[in-house]
Amino acid sequence: MMSYLKELKWNMVIMALLTAVLGIALIVNPNAAALTICRLLGWVILLSGAVSVLFYLRGSRGVLETSGLVLAVVGIVLGIFIIRTPQAVVRFLGYLMAGVLLIHGINDVREAYAGKAYQADSWMLALILGVVNILFGILIVWNPFSSATFLMTIIGIALLYDGVSDLVIVLRVSRFVKKVNRDLNEDIID
Repeated sequence: MMSYLKELKWNMVIMALLTAVLGIALIVNPNAAALTICRLLGWVILLSGAVSVLFYLRGSRGVLETSGLVLAVVGIVLGIFIIRTPQAVVRFLGYLMAGVLLIHGINDVREAYAGKAYQADSWMLALILGVVNILFGILIVWNPFSSATFLMTIIGIALLYDGVSDLVIVLRVSRFVKKVNRDLNEDIID
């Protein structure tokens, strides 16, 4: 169980750091970062579709039947579209990032209430951090900003905040788990 928790902790730390780095990139150079993200996404979709078509043509269909082939071709076309016109996707990217922030915020709030049920000391901090994530997500969806550059900067700030707040939550939960584990071991020894 402890090895699973350690692996989960490190996965969460890595995701939090990647989120923070993406946020910094969007703050430093919002236009270039957004276009790069879109192009990378386009390449991933394009290559995924191409690999699926190759598997289909080789006869390794498995789950990939005719409908899967159609989806693979749609993926190739969509990937090419995204690579060639990333500016069109940048607008959609804001909504995608808002969705990520909303999901993270809701998850943080859920974890805060779970922490409260277990009488964790830091549940209120996790609750506040989660609510702020939700507010960032709503702000981006509402999109009161006319400039896409400014919106990308706001998304960058929100992602940086999300990454840092996730790190804080992971570290606090990790300390709490260690404390509970230590207390349980002391009870067993006594």
